[in-house]
Amino acid sequence: MIFPDITEVQECFRAGEDAKLLDVFQRFISSDGWPTKCYEWGEENADEYSAFVQHIVPLLPPSTPMEVVLILCEDYLLELVYLPNSIDIGVKVLVDFWNRKRAVEDESMVRMLSAFLMHPDGEHVVETIQRATGGLTEQLGISKDMKSC
Repeated sequence: MIFPDITEVQECFRAGEDAKLLDVFQRFISSDGWPTKCYEWGEENADEYSAFVQHIVPLLPPSTPMEVVLILCEDYLLELVYLPNSIDIGVKVLVDFWNRKRAVEDESMVRMLSAFLMHPDGEHVVETIQRATGGLTEQLGISKDMKSC
């Protein structure tokens, strides 16, 4: 597979071609040196790179590895730190992606846990689910004092 370079990513971003940008970026992040190339873009043109990060992250599907978004957002602590509101921008981009990712993951988890709850052989399903973090018990309608049957 031939990986696109940062120039192709930049050209798609500048042209406003979101579908192509997403495709190119997803192939670009499969290459080994992509974080370095993004960092260099931020050093050369911090405003444009910051605009790119703010634009690309909402386009990324929730299945995107969290590591990719963490690397992009970390740049707000590095070469983009001197931009106005850089820390606020970085954390907003990160939290917005996390919330989208968790919503999709939670939905899958709720479906699976619901199947376990409905199964007649589960003796400690409710108690085990109550130890889950992230509000899954509320989504499943389980109260703190509820017990398995």
